[in-house]
Order: sequence, then C-alpha cells, then structure tokens
Amino acid sequence: MSEKWTLAEGIQKLLPANSAEEPEISDLGISRRHLVLDVSIAMGEADGEQGISVILGLPEHPTREDEFWNFSHLMLPREGESFQQLTARIAQALGIAPDERVWEDGEQLP
Repeated sequence: MSEKWTLAEGIQKLLPANSAEEPEISDLGISRRHLVLDVSIAMGEADGEQGISVILGLPEHPTREDEFWNFSHLMLPREGESFQQLTARIAQALGIAPDERVWEDGEQLP
C-alpha cells in the first residue's frame, strides 16, 4: 500500500512551489472514493466510430456562474458486444445496479 498524503502535501509533491524544482510525482490520485455525480449516457460518434457517450458531471460545483464540471468519454463496444451490453457494462462500472430505478430522460432533467 502506498503512502497517503493530505491535499496540501500531495499538491506540493505534484506542483512544487518553486517551479525550478522537479515534481516528486507525476500523478496525484484517490482510489475507491464515493462521489456524487450526474451520469448521462447517449449514443455518440468520434472518428467515424459509434459508441456510447458517457458524461459525468459534478452537479453542485459550478466553476463560475452556471458553468459546471463535466467529464466525457466515448466508450466503444468490445468485439461482439452490443450497445445494450456496453451500456450495462458502463452502469455496472459506475456502481449502478441493473435493477435500480434511477434512470430518467436526460433531456427532461433540470
């Protein structure tokens, strides 16, 4: 198990106050942390390939005015995997059980 730091300690290791210093680490991460996210799943396309577009949003953390953090990624199906199976795999990876009644029409959400 690796050493754990406070945010201030981690920032110093990743982004030293003296810009002439070399960072001690190149990536600061947290694993298995519970977050509150908005999840949006829709068909998407990039470079001519169709997949499932997944957008994760932090609903109550505006960066300025009404601008919110959104992280998006296009997930492509594995060989032989249907879009329905890919969608179920994405939900499972996000910790959403198949029988949970949590999904809504994303276009109707505020």
